[in-house]
Amino acid sequence: MLKELAQYIVGLSKPELIEINDKIFCDRNLRRYDYNAPEPLRFKSIQGLLEYIKSDCDYTLGDSFIHIVDYDTIKFMSPLNDDNEREVYAICQPDKIDLQLNRFIDRESFNIMLQTGFMGNDDSKEILRYIGTMSDKEVRTVADDGIKQEVTIKSSTQGLIDVFIPNPVTLRPFRTFVEIEPVESKFVLRLKDGGGCALFEADGGAWKIDTMGALQTYIEDALQYLEDDIKVFA
Repeated sequence: MLKELAQYIVGLSKPELIEINDKIFCDRNLRRYDYNAPEPLRFKSIQGLLEYIKSDCDYTLGDSFIHIVDYDTIKFMSPLNDDNEREVYAICQPDKIDLQLNRFIDRESFNIMLQTGFMGNDDSKEILRYIGTMSDKEVRTVADDGIKQEVTIKSSTQGLIDVFIPNPVTLRPFRTFVEIEPVESKFVLRLKDGGGCALFEADGGAWKIDTMGALQTYIEDALQYLEDDIKVFA
């Protein structure tokens, strides 16, 4: 209570300006008062960010650089200024795709997610074949470790047949910018009674590092013809 009271009393007081080495600060948080950094531009595509960089419209390239912060965040930044701070000229972040991972969802929603949120490959086609032809018969686990599962599907030539579900599966979900192809990552596919389906991530987040590397390569290739050399860090 005393801490909150002290903070309240300080908040009621008038801010004071302090001059340090010919620079003006506010005593509330000691931030520069006589200079306001501009808000960064925001882009949803790498192409938009690259066009802005190539335009050289409101900055000097010099020591400016690109920082790939994460698999879905890219920043175009200035070098350190006299106050040991950097400005962020632009931030690039894609629209998010709602991938319902690591939890069970109904079979229809799972089918739609797999077709709209993943780039097709052999494993995704095989999973869609299983999901689309599963019967109402309950899912049966046929191994004590819970890894292998057997389900009953409808065959056009053999009627109802039992098949093993593969695990783990290698899929390519759309989780970053559309300009680069999604990287492969491992998933554990699980089915349960009642038609519930789930994909559980099984690569320990390695796909994020792989995606950042792919982004770095893409951007470096796109900027290689500029007169000024822009560093890209991931």
